[in-house]
Amino acid sequence: MYFSRALEIDKAVEGEIHPKVALRLQRIGETYVKMHQYQSALEFYERAAAINLKIYNEDHPRHAEDLFNIGIVCYRLELLERSLEHLRKTLDIYTRVLQHDRRDRLVVEVENAIARVEEALARKQMSPEEYEEWKRRIAEERLRRSLGPNSSTMWEEEREDEPIVIKTPNVYSSGEIGKAQTDVIDDEFFEL
Repeated sequence: MYFSRALEIDKAVEGEIHPKVALRLQRIGETYVKMHQYQSALEFYERAAAINLKIYNEDHPRHAEDLFNIGIVCYRLELLERSLEHLRKTLDIYTRVLQHDRRDRLVVEVENAIARVEEALARKQMSPEEYEEWKRRIAEERLRRSLGPNSSTMWEEEREDEPIVIKTPNVYSSGEIGKAQTDVIDDEFFEL
C-alpha cells in the first residue's frame, strides 16, 4: 500500500507527533473503510486521534472529526454503545466551538448518525413491539422539533385515553414534471 510507505516517509521527515502523520493515518483508515476492513480502519483512526489529541486540545474540531470517524467505524463493527459515546462527544464539540456557517451542516450530519445508532441499539435491545412503539415516539418527537416551538396549534392536546393527532397538509400538484410549484394547499393546515 502506497499510504504505508508515505506514512514512513512522513514519520522520518516530520517525527511521530505531527499533523501530517495524523492525516496520513486518517487517510489509511479511510482506505480500509472503503475496503470494508473496519477493524483495521479503527486502529488507524485511533492512532490518528491519539496524535491529534497531543497536538490540539480536546475541544478542537480536528479531535471531533477523529471521534466522528471512530464512531462511524464502531457502528459498522456493531459496537453501538461505543459508537454512540464517540458521536455524542463529537456533537458536543461541534456545537460549542464551531461558527454557525460550518456548524449547521456538521451538526446535522452528526445528529443523523446518532439517530441511526440509537435506532440500531433500540432494535437490538427491545422486543419488536417495544421497538415499534419507540419508533413511533421518536417520529413524533422529531416532527415536533422540526415544526418548531410556535407550531403548538398544529398539535391537539394529548389526553391519557386519546392518541396524539397530527394534522398534515393536503397538497395537490399539477403533476407536471420539472415544475416545483404547488397548485392547492389545504387551508386547514395553516389555521392560526
